[in-house]
Amino acid sequence: MRVGRVSRHWNRNCVAIGLAQGSIEPLDATALLFVQRTATLLVEALEKGDLGDAAQATFNTTVNAQFEGTRDYIVTHYKANSRSDTDYWRANAANSHLSEPLTRLLKTWLSSWSIIPELKNHRSGQGYPIMSWYCLLAGMGLFPQPQELRPPTPAEAQHSLTAIDNLLDRCAQNYPDQRALLQAIPLKPKEESLQLYLW
Repeated sequence: MRVGRVSRHWNRNCVAIGLAQGSIEPLDATALLFVQRTATLLVEALEKGDLGDAAQATFNTTVNAQFEGTRDYIVTHYKANSRSDTDYWRANAANSHLSEPLTRLLKTWLSSWSIIPELKNHRSGQGYPIMSWYCLLAGMGLFPQPQELRPPTPAEAQHSLTAIDNLLDRCAQNYPDQRALLQAIPLKPKEESLQLYLW
């Protein structure tokens, strides 16, 4: 599908919202997110009462930055994929046409430096909180190579990885094994299931 965005979401007396402003991927989640964010920004601008060129330029810059941050977030899912069963997934993993902010963010992450300053200063990844980026990068198994690891800074060294592992192990004891929990769910008789379905 063809993806992209308009450059001016607010142009004179017209504001593009939803698919009129652009599309990144075919799932509704990001499209709905842009509808909500764009509508919120428009309401904020209207409440201020400033509808001039400067307000429109700020609005457009903000929405465009969120589009680009979301694009980078989605591209990271494809770039970090570990599938090799089709040309499609192999090509996405080999993709070298990344935006400059995403390239910088990935280099920072893979060199084992904190990505927090990069995200907090809005140089990369706008639109998604820091924890979402951590979950994405670590969840896709994207970690620095052992030779790239650096010694911890004094601030980092005050935290004991052994103590953190111990805490996580103790927390896990509070929850049953997922497979055992799912297997313990009682099956319902067919008639009852059918009645519930028809109801």
